[in-house]
Amino acid sequence: MRILDEKFERAELLEGKKNAARAKALLQEVLRGYGNLLGWEHLKTGRVHFSLGSVAYDSKEYGTAKSRYEQALLIGRSMANSDGDDEALGLVANSLNNLGMTNHRLGDLLEARRCYEEAAEVKRDTLGERHSEVANVYNNLAAVACEEGNFGEARELYTRDLDIMISTLGGPTHEDIAPCFSNLGNVAFQRRDFAEAKALYWRALDIQRRAYGNDHLAVARTYINLALVVEEQCEWRVANEFYSQALQIQVVHLGRKHPEVARSTADVALMEARIAAASGNLCGAKKLYRRALELYDELPGSNESRVLDAEEELEDVLLRMYRPDQRKYGRSRRTRNRITSDRSNGSTTASLSGSIHGSMWSESDIDIASLP
Repeated sequence: MRILDEKFERAELLEGKKNAARAKALLQEVLRGYGNLLGWEHLKTGRVHFSLGSVAYDSKEYGTAKSRYEQALLIGRSMANSDGDDEALGLVANSLNNLGMTNHRLGDLLEARRCYEEAAEVKRDTLGERHSEVANVYNNLAAVACEEGNFGEARELYTRDLDIMISTLGGPTHEDIAPCFSNLGNVAFQRRDFAEAKALYWRALDIQRRAYGNDHLAVARTYINLALVVEEQCEWRVANEFYSQALQIQVVHLGRKHPEVARSTADVALMEARIAAASGNLCGAKKLYRRALELYDELPGSNESRVLDAEEELEDVLLRMYRPDQRKYGRSRRTRNRITSDRSNGSTTASLSGSIHGSMWSESDIDIASLP
């Protein structure tokens, strides 16, 4: 038994180091050993199922992760019902939380919410209301509320998360408090309260710079969030400064070929195009918009809203240059997603959406391909 316990500890260390293949093989060996020696419904067997679920989750094998967490939950419930063991209740709560994370990844928000709410109840009963693990579940549940569009509920949950974390970490300047302010900033942004969003992001940035220095990737992510806020307010020069600062940090840490570096490069080009257009440098704006479009077209994933904005704004520039009599005025607003990673209990929280300005056109508008 001691040998199996040691192997389990070694497997958990490998899991923490993201060595999935070795961790999985060792955990499967331990599972067979515990099952044969202790029985397949023993608490230790349930813990191994939970660890195998975490390995699968980190490998993005969410169907397998869900099955493992469900097995761990069944064993935990059985043991908790028989003797009310605290360790069994802990397995129940953690399995529910991670099932919530997995269902969230699978797009089942209703089931994710149910799991998180039950996990929060169990953790409150066993650990107390003001425990950091309770805060983690509130954080995860708030992310679900954001995706559902329940921003009032999300704000309340993130505020409770922040309050508990400040209490447990000894004050509002600890580095782990920064994501709490960022998440509240994201909610404020979604609610279009840009002044509050900006203030919250600045609080997060101040903590991050004190904790990590000025060239950390967490600092870069907050610069991008601030850029999106001021972009909403048409402050192109300020937005360009934030994107440029983020880009400098990303190049150092990620290299020039990383998708996030390419995205920030495209955002800088778009801001420079808007600055040129606003100052009347239409020839320069035309070149910069076309450069931005080339960069967005090369990016992985969907960049449709960003591309549409740049195309509409380029059309406006071309009309100003060549056919001012056909130019139409007005502004359209489209929402695009820009996701930043923030604290949740092993998961990634959906964060920020921004609205970008563009010009409105009717179906009879000219084809920009026909212009120089």
